[in-house]
Amino acid sequence: MSQGRILIVDDQKDLLSVLGSRLQSAGYEVLTAADGAAALLAYDLERPDILLIDVHMPEIDGLTVLREIRELDPAATIVVMSADVREERAKLALEEGACDFIPKPLDFDCLENSLLAAMIARAKRVRELAPSP
Repeated sequence: MSQGRILIVDDQKDLLSVLGSRLQSAGYEVLTAADGAAALLAYDLERPDILLIDVHMPEIDGLTVLREIRELDPAATIVVMSADVREERAKLALEEGACDFIPKPLDFDCLENSLLAAMIARAKRVRELAPSP
C-alpha cells in the first residue's frame, strides 16, 4: 500500500535521485521536478498528496512555488527544505502555508516524521474544506 504521492522539487539532481529512491523504499509514489516551473506543471497535472520543495532554486524559488500552489489549492500539503536555516527563513515558509520546514542536509528520520505529520494535516484540511452534507 502506498504511503501517498509525493512531488520532490529540487535543482540538485543527485538529491532528487537519492531522496526519491529512499522515499520509494519507504512506500511513497515519487514524482520529481528540477525547478519551480516544472513543479507548478507537475502539481497541476498530477495533484500529489505532498510537495517537498527546496527554497533556493533558479528562476522560480521554492517560496514562490509554495505561494502559487497555495493559491491554486488551499488544501495543498507542502513541506519546505533548505540549507538556509535562519529562523526568518523557516518562519516565512510557515507563514506562507508550509506544514513544516526541514533543514538540509536532510535527516531521513526527521523527514519521515515530517511527512507523516503532513499527511495527517492534509487529511484534516481536506475534511475542513469539504462541503457540508
